[in-house]
Amino acid sequence: MTPEAPYSLENCLALDRVDPLAGFRNKFAFAASGNIHFDANSMGAMTKDAPDRVHRLLTKNWRDKSRRSWSTEDWLEKPRKLGASISHMIGANSQDVVVCDNTTINLFKIISYAWKLRGSGNAILTEAHNFPTDMHVAQGFLKFLEDLGVAGHIIKAETREQVVDKLDRNVALLYLTQTDYRSSERWDLSEMNKRAHAVDALT
Repeated sequence: MTPEAPYSLENCLALDRVDPLAGFRNKFAFAASGNIHFDANSMGAMTKDAPDRVHRLLTKNWRDKSRRSWSTEDWLEKPRKLGASISHMIGANSQDVVVCDNTTINLFKIISYAWKLRGSGNAILTEAHNFPTDMHVAQGFLKFLEDLGVAGHIIKAETREQVVDKLDRNVALLYLTQTDYRSSERWDLSEMNKRAHAVDALT
């Protein structure tokens, strides 16, 4: 008798039936085409309440209250409150996380802050095949430095072993994505943070 394939339809349906998160599926409105969203870093399915929430924001908050909504709707504190609500997911203190802007803008800001705080070096060390948008952000930041007359360059390592080998005091920032978007291979960021800090580089 042939054993059941681990990824057969029957096996997947059985896993769905015992999935503790299965109920969340009912919170989303799916396209009539039946498209399935696997691209987690891009735009996913819309929640059913999104249209009403957006309409309320545009009419009740923006149109009717205008600038008063900054205080009545607590907009100024939202980034901190949202950050505090998800801080446990990344093992951070509640006061150390904010939710604001988008990933790309925040990444540029983080690189800028880290560059000012760096202990040594003027290079950004990364994988040659890092996520394309992340690479564009790093290159854009270095172009910004160049326009200001500040020296900086990027080191692209072809393998993970090369990343470790090239991590020295010439490196200002170790610039990694925890999970490879192509293979799902993950970095041990705790270990890499220790290696970076040992040479006064930031991550």
